[in-house]
Amino acid sequence: MSSKHQMSEDRKDSIRDAVALMQQQTADKAQGMGKAAEAVLQLVEAIRGHQAEDTKRKQFCEFQLDGSQDTKAKLQGEVARLKARQEYLSSEVTSLTSEVEGLKKDAAKFTDRLSQLEEVRSKEQDSYKTSSRDRGLTLKVVKKAKSIVEGFYKSKDLTAFSQEDASLQGDASPKVTWKLGSSRNGNLGSSVVAMLDTIMEDFQKEQKDADAAEEKAEEELAKVRSETKSLFDKKLEHVSKLLQEKARDAEELTQVKADAELKTSSLAATEDALVKLGKDCTKLMADYEKVAKERRKQILQLQDVADILSGATVGARTGLKVGLLELQSLEA
Repeated sequence: MSSKHQMSEDRKDSIRDAVALMQQQTADKAQGMGKAAEAVLQLVEAIRGHQAEDTKRKQFCEFQLDGSQDTKAKLQGEVARLKARQEYLSSEVTSLTSEVEGLKKDAAKFTDRLSQLEEVRSKEQDSYKTSSRDRGLTLKVVKKAKSIVEGFYKSKDLTAFSQEDASLQGDASPKVTWKLGSSRNGNLGSSVVAMLDTIMEDFQKEQKDADAAEEKAEEELAKVRSETKSLFDKKLEHVSKLLQEKARDAEELTQVKADAELKTSSLAATEDALVKLGKDCTKLMADYEKVAKERRKQILQLQDVADILSGATVGARTGLKVGLLELQSLEA
């Protein structure tokens, strides 16, 4: 039933009641006029009560609708902000995870490279030790050979004769004399010893060069170890910072997701409440002024009826006149 029709029915009911009261008073004016006027005024109070109730309902609806709309707008903003933050944090966590994996691979490359270098260096050291040992043994052999050769050429061959210088005895040519046992100390012995010395010097120089190369290789490997450790430590430090950042982002992401779900639920509840309020309040608020105007008119008419029932000839508010026909005309 529409508010207009309802108001019309209310009005007709009110008029009918008033007419009934008037008819009753007309039949028994002496006894019923006062009671009829009192009943009309009670009806006026009832209409005022209905209007007051509608006013309260209207104020409630306005308050609830305004508050719910504000709450909805605020929740929508918060949900949008949380969703955006959630997407950002998810992207950050993914990016950090990828970056950490990349750094770990780089660190592994450093250690793999160092392992390869140390493996090569280990083979070089083995070769160096073997070569040094061989040179040492060779030098011992050459030294022993030299000692033997020197001893051989310093000794005398007792099975041979050696020529002695003869002094001139007045003759133009000296006499040659011989004695048992000849010396082996000669140019051949010196050449052999010199050759052996050269061999030893070559081996010693070769060993010295090998020692220098070994020392340089060790220094270079130590430098590589230090640089690799420094780079590795920097990578690990960076990884550690990234993991800490990732942990913070992941923790915040969990909280943001929970907040977003809560705000989304609150938003849904607010939207449901707005729908319900719309159903309950839209009609009331749209027809409020029209219904209030109709009720004010009814109240004025009923107040005039009460005045006439109390003895007045004309209603001062609406110009209502005494007489049943005039009262009945109000139903039109």
